[in-house]
Amino acid sequence: MSKLSIVDYFPFPRAKVVDQNVSQQVRVTIIRVEPNKRFTPRCHVCGEDGDSVHSIHSRQVRDLDVASMSSVLDVSYRKVRCLKCIGVRAEQLTFCDAGKHVTHRLARYIFDLCKMLTVQEVSKHLAIDKKTIKAIDLAGLEAAHGQTDYSNLRILAIDEIAVKKGHQYMTVVLDYISGRVVWVGEGRRKETLDEFFGGMSMAEKAGIEAVAMDMWEPFINRVTKHCPQAKIVFDLFHLVKAFGEVIDEVRRSEYAAATKAQKGVLKGSRYL
Repeated sequence: MSKLSIVDYFPFPRAKVVDQNVSQQVRVTIIRVEPNKRFTPRCHVCGEDGDSVHSIHSRQVRDLDVASMSSVLDVSYRKVRCLKCIGVRAEQLTFCDAGKHVTHRLARYIFDLCKMLTVQEVSKHLAIDKKTIKAIDLAGLEAAHGQTDYSNLRILAIDEIAVKKGHQYMTVVLDYISGRVVWVGEGRRKETLDEFFGGMSMAEKAGIEAVAMDMWEPFINRVTKHCPQAKIVFDLFHLVKAFGEVIDEVRRSEYAAATKAQKGVLKGSRYL
């Protein structure tokens, strides 16, 4: 004869569900979780077994909803004396990070929702503070895209984007062939591109055939230094702009030296 149980919905290694309490008024399910004492508690920093238990604490952690009910884990955990870290550390929990108030699986769910919805919409949907949603989304993006992928790069495009008033920029490096954003760094100085090229091996640098950019001197300087074999290609917009400025200067000097009749011909010719 089968027996109904919620335990299988919370398959947490090294921890066990010991109680539940459902509040219909506020639509919340409280799940009591305690450490499984068959296992020695581990330090959450280094992962080593703790030397001894220092104290016992508890905190509430939000989990995936159960049906139409919000699910909150009332988690009991231990602090242990860690000989490797030489201090007292919270024990390692497999289902959430130390100090965090959402489980790993809820964080993954939030990150997936943020791919389709705004932070405000996700916050309203789950009744979780917007700052928490944004922090989880940023952590997910960092985990998924934080490591620069230098593979198969042949032609790069480098440009800057303004992020705030007062000439504050971010430098963006793209794979020109695929359009993939390879790297983003703060500022648009020589040191900015030094950081990007610093992560490349000598073989990867040697594989760069060309770099498209504007005529910003720090970009030219760093590409010449790190990839001397690469061709530098200036983008059409800035070339046309530079030629336009030269033509404007010539036209102004010619207009100043022209006779009255010649000025009548030159006047209004800028946009021809």
